Amino acid sequence: MVPQPLGILVVAFHFPPLSAAGTHRTSNFVRELARRGHRVGVVTTSGGDFKVDASLTAKIPAGVDVVRAPHVDPFALLARWRGNGAATATGANGPGSAASAPKRTVDRALDYVSRLFDVPDRYASWIVPALLRGIAVARRVRADVLYTTAPPFSAHVVGLALHRVLDLPWIVDLRDPWATNPFNVRPFASLRAIDEALEAAVVKRAHTVVLNTELAEAGYRARYPDQSNFTTITNGIDPDLLERAAPTVVRNGKRSLLHAGTIYGRRSPHALLEALRRFRVESPQLARELRIVQLGGVENAPALLERARSLGVADAFEIRPAVGHAEAFECLQRADGLLLLGVSGERPEVQVPAKLFEYLAARRPMVVLAKSGGAIARTLAQADVHCLLADPDDPNSVLAALRSFAAPDATADVETSGIGAFRYENLATRLEATMLSACGADE
Repeated sequence: MVPQPLGILVVAFHFPPLSAAGTHRTSNFVRELARRGHRVGVVTTSGGDFKVDASLTAKIPAGVDVVRAPHVDPFALLARWRGNGAATATGANGPGSAASAPKRTVDRALDYVSRLFDVPDRYASWIVPALLRGIAVARRVRADVLYTTAPPFSAHVVGLALHRVLDLPWIVDLRDPWATNPFNVRPFASLRAIDEALEAAVVKRAHTVVLNTELAEAGYRARYPDQSNFTTITNGIDPDLLERAAPTVVRNGKRSLLHAGTIYGRRSPHALLEALRRFRVESPQLARELRIVQLGGVENAPALLERARSLGVADAFEIRPAVGHAEAFECLQRADGLLLLGVSGERPEVQVPAKLFEYLAARRPMVVLAKSGGAIARTLAQADVHCLLADPDDPNSVLAALRSFAAPDATADVETSGIGAFRYENLATRLEATMLSACGADE
């Protein structure tokens, strides 16, 4: 039996001061575990082409042993070498190319080789340096348990090696699905097979696999029916955010609907733009008071803006650059309403954007484009928070939500009394119990 406090070795690619979606879950868990007296060491990256927010580092207790391992991003290097800032992992000729068959064969071969650098992800060069530093940190904190969190999934490959070398009980945190991730569809079966093999090795060797939604857990239980080591610990709310006083909302004649975070992949605003066009036809005066504000990057922004212009709603759609975490939260609090984009497609999503929990903390009205019965809708129901829910693929459904949001008598108050279960203090208690169980400390 291992007594408390525990020595905890954390492997997390995204960690302060890097500002990424996964940073906040890990940093809040590390902070809470360290506050409870556990010895915590963290292996993370040394930098790269990531946004940095120095204010996030202040959240980490001074006693946490943070070590940074370098990595090389091959696609970023290629982009700089080309001088165009946008390298891709695909060949030069698309499906409709008029190139000769031999040329297409060569392109496909090059495409395959380039995609090898993306297995398990583009940060694979981090694995060996992180492994070596992890062994050293484990000795310093006298590690009793290993905790790895991903994506990027290279962190779990590091964990697989550390688990074998150090023989520590292992908690695997899968913030997103791995081999079945809808945002990472591989065109080559052999590369998909590598992902599947790595995922299976990790799942079968872990003491506990933590998912962040019940639907994601159900999916993994279905894929690994012989495994019983799955549990759900959701993303949560930084308690510091709940203590911040909301700034005064200054009205400028428009009703702002703010989306914070990158728009990419299957999180598409096209139904929203079409709904806005229909709203202007139906209620032109009311619709022109509505403004959609995107805070952060947009994948293929020129095409999206061109689509907005073709629908005649470009003047209602604004893209602003990303800002630091504290400033972004103030923007959430000042907005008239908050927009959340779920994934498009026939099936309900199993993933919940981490920003949803910051939306809850901001206590502003929400327009949520997500499937009924999906992980987002379930989370909102669990939090007992009312929102305007619309199907992300149905412009008429989105139109109904916009009507309700823009109505002159729409409420500006949101009841958030049910969000206590999502506070990171409470979630960290569950993670701590999982770690103690893995170490046999609760026997």
